[in-house]
Amino acid sequence: MEKVMRGASYEIKLTLQDERFASASRQRQRDWLVKRAIAELADQLDQLDRLAATLIESGEQSFQDWDLRTGVASITPSGQLRIGDQPVMEDWQLPLMKRLARSAAQRHGSVLEIGFGLGLAAGFVQEEGVKQHTIVECSPSLKPMFDEWRAGFPWRDIRLVLGTWQEVMDRLGTFDGILFDAYPLNASEYAEKAQQQALHAEFFPVAARHLADDGVFTYYTAEFDSLSRGHQRALLQHFESVTLEVMDGLSPTPDAQTWWGRTMVVVEAQRPRRD
Repeated sequence: MEKVMRGASYEIKLTLQDERFASASRQRQRDWLVKRAIAELADQLDQLDRLAATLIESGEQSFQDWDLRTGVASITPSGQLRIGDQPVMEDWQLPLMKRLARSAAQRHGSVLEIGFGLGLAAGFVQEEGVKQHTIVECSPSLKPMFDEWRAGFPWRDIRLVLGTWQEVMDRLGTFDGILFDAYPLNASEYAEKAQQQALHAEFFPVAARHLADDGVFTYYTAEFDSLSRGHQRALLQHFESVTLEVMDGLSPTPDAQTWWGRTMVVVEAQRPRRD
């Protein structure tokens, strides 16, 4: 069986060599399944063409392999956090951080935050009002910045856990909200994490294990990734429901990582599936 779909700028040709593949009780059901798969790919290509125009203009020169654990943290006069020469957090990301905090803190209970950065999302979490706030941060160089931020909330239950989430999650309990604010920081890491599977997918089962039954797991990622069927299938393996919200009008700076675009998606996953 061979199916062909032509677009303005591409041609998709699918050849099925085994008649047992996608075998259904009726031939027209199989035809529908195959045609639907090709149509989804065509839709992905059309969306790719649209979204490519929204990516930032430059930034390739800022890619480098560097060690987040040992780099020296500094803040530029514009308020940008850098470790070494690498930008980490910028004010244009504030709408994303505020939206994530609102999702993670909506139960006003215990919140786990993966990644501290400048403390922007953490500050928004505190503004929402939560009973307990645990922050996992992999870079010891950010601890002085955390201590300074923490001093602004002397009566709050806020705890810092140093280490990667892979190292520390096994000794943490369950939470009403989990905010995942760890994003690939260089080209090689992004290629490793994002090209073979949905971005953040390796954290999905971990989040499900550490989320209360009525809790919310939230994070952000690129529109092309998080709106794909593969990304959503990966989520629904571990959660019973998922909500997606497109945030547009963002203005990443030219030296930000090249996968940044002017639209991102905030993902909320609820009710973890239990074995």
